[in-house]
Amino acid sequence: MDPALEAGMRAFGATDADVEKVRQERGSAEKSVQGVEFEVWEENWELWLFFLAAQTQWNYVSGGLGPAVRVGMNFTGVESVARIRGISGQQLQAWAEDLQSIELAVLQADREVALKRRPNKRA
Repeated sequence: MDPALEAGMRAFGATDADVEKVRQERGSAEKSVQGVEFEVWEENWELWLFFLAAQTQWNYVSGGLGPAVRVGMNFTGVESVARIRGISGQQLQAWAEDLQSIELAVLQADREVALKRRPNKRA
C-alpha cells in the first residue's frame, strides 16, 4: 500500500482493520484485471487503481422505460473518494485530465455496446 494512503487513512482515524481492508481491496483490484489483457504503464498504475476505487461515482440518467444511462462522473464524489483514500488535492489535480480521458473512454465504450444491442431497424 502507498504510505501516503495509509497516512491519510490514519489521519482520519482508520484502525488497523480498516487499513488491512483497503490493502485487500487493492489486491482484489489488481486480481480483477487478471485474465483481461490490456496494458497499464507503471507510472499510471496508481491512477488506474484510484479510478477503480472511484468508479462508484458515476452519474446516471433514466431513459424513461429504458435502462439508466451512464452520463459522466460526479467529480465532487471523486474528490471525496480521494480524500477518504488519502490522495492529496495536488495529486488529484495532476490526475484530473487523465481521469477525464478514462471517463470519456468508458462513455464511448458504453455507446458502442448500446449500438450493438439496438435492434436493426428496417427502412
